[in-house]
Amino acid sequence: MVYEGVPILPSLPLLFLGIETNSMLFFKPIPALEFVPNSIKLWKAAVELEQPDDARILLSRAVECVPHSVAMWLALAKLETYENARKVLNKARETIPTDSRIWITAAKLEEANGNEKGVNSIIERAVKSLAAHQVIIDREHWITEAENSEKSGFVQTCHAIIRETIGTGVEEEDRKSTWMEDAENVSIASPPSFKTNHPSIRNLLSIHSTKKNSVWHMARFKLLARSMHTR
Repeated sequence: MVYEGVPILPSLPLLFLGIETNSMLFFKPIPALEFVPNSIKLWKAAVELEQPDDARILLSRAVECVPHSVAMWLALAKLETYENARKVLNKARETIPTDSRIWITAAKLEEANGNEKGVNSIIERAVKSLAAHQVIIDREHWITEAENSEKSGFVQTCHAIIRETIGTGVEEEDRKSTWMEDAENVSIASPPSFKTNHPSIRNLLSIHSTKKNSVWHMARFKLLARSMHTR
């Protein structure tokens, strides 16, 4: 029997306890967690077998046993109410202060609940906190996160990310040329649903174009022309 091997080999994370029902063998990861409570694979398998309420209970235990699993924290937050999800994500940030996904998820949570100011505040604090924990703020990575946020319907989060990170790692004297290149990269071939660069960079350009400068006006013109062409 499968279960006979568990006490002997408790370190094997994929060894589940088997239960025979109607001549079929079903594998149950929950009993195995008693032997391997720090197995992320087992926790994921156990959660997938449960209904939302039971899955939430399991995940509450999972984040205690594998506190450095970002996936466990995010899954738990997804099943919680708004207020409880905020608490979960706050605890996750305290436990794992170097992962941007927790911050971005927190921003999306606020956007989903109509808290626009909260979105901007979270992304602003995210960049500062991550940098303080020696996390490299990679501009391209964050732009990709902005794109993904927009594609999943979180436009405010997308804009907040662009606003806070578009100038990261770009020297002052290179900003105009870099942002002009960003404007050029809004490809005419881009699908209509891909709007990240359109509103975000256009918004950024409007913020930084307080002086009448032909470069800024040219960039805005190109963005407008391309945006209209892709509609």
